Amino acid sequence: MKALLLQIQRRLLSPGRRLHVLQRQAVYHREAFTALQGVLRHPGVRPLSRSLRRTVDDYAQQALGDRRYAPWLRTLATFHGELIPGWIPDDYFALVAVPEISTRYHGLGSARSLATRILRTDILPDLLYRVSGRWYDPDGNVVPETAVRDRIFESGQVAYVKTERSRQGIGVRRITPDTFDSVLPSLSGNVVIQRGIVQGPFFDALSPGCTATLRVGTALAYGEDPHLAFATLKVGTGSAQHIRAADGLHIPIHIDTGRLADLGVLGHWSLVRSHPDNGIVFGGLEVPGLRDAIEVCLRLHRSVPQFGLIGWDIAINTAGHPELMEWNTGHVGIMVPQLLIGPVLSRLRLERLRVSVDRIPR
Repeated sequence: MKALLLQIQRRLLSPGRRLHVLQRQAVYHREAFTALQGVLRHPGVRPLSRSLRRTVDDYAQQALGDRRYAPWLRTLATFHGELIPGWIPDDYFALVAVPEISTRYHGLGSARSLATRILRTDILPDLLYRVSGRWYDPDGNVVPETAVRDRIFESGQVAYVKTERSRQGIGVRRITPDTFDSVLPSLSGNVVIQRGIVQGPFFDALSPGCTATLRVGTALAYGEDPHLAFATLKVGTGSAQHIRAADGLHIPIHIDTGRLADLGVLGHWSLVRSHPDNGIVFGGLEVPGLRDAIEVCLRLHRSVPQFGLIGWDIAINTAGHPELMEWNTGHVGIMVPQLLIGPVLSRLRLERLRVSVDRIPR
């Protein structure tokens, strides 16, 4: 047994594995630095004092197991002027927490073509799946290539194509009857085609160019039912035809009141109080359809208890009903609500996982 443990330890600490983890962590640290620059541009925010920086670094070591988790904590503390216990830095969340709370299933949400089969829900707008070169409908029936175009546009003149592992708006294309022949051949691998959703007037006012989505985060603590962890409204800016992390506007929602926070985050972490295009001041606006969306997400999470945290992207249609655009079981976007609302994952007690960066498995 001792020899086996030593073998495992050598494997975890091998140079190749350590380099892979450090490279991934560096990506999160760059994002933390970008967010810090955005936070410091906000009126009244001052750089972290030397004493508070030391407090934050000590907290990263003592609570999470390594000072190298400190960069995101420093950004959060800079904005708030204090350290709030319960914050989870993005690198610790992605590298330590997600593999633990969702185990080997944490990448399953990115398999878009399996969503209907796994979730067994009728609120997905999925029309067709292309898997291994063949087309299928949501029931698993083969659809002839010659019938694909008619199937897509029989329900409307706009649809969206998503590659299997699309994320943050990358890998999503808008198609119409005029662009169908040029867009589809340019996308390789498995794809999902979803019908366009006509959103309600509240969302259309804030995001007239593309469908606004609610990111509803539901969490499952050990031995408990799923609970609501956070909610964020994502709206488009500029000429974007779908929401992208790089140029969208992310507005946290106070889940106790259902109202939008006073501040939102643009790409590159600029903090704003109004939409940059239409000037709408969003703070305090009540989000219609939110409660129904939350109930749907909690019900769906109960059906897949293998996941400790799920981020559901919900659109609210003109009838006020929620439609599930996708679900995310890996990186669910916790930093915007943590920055502008506060700790959102306290009930999961993720600090108990405490592990040094050098001991993170690949």
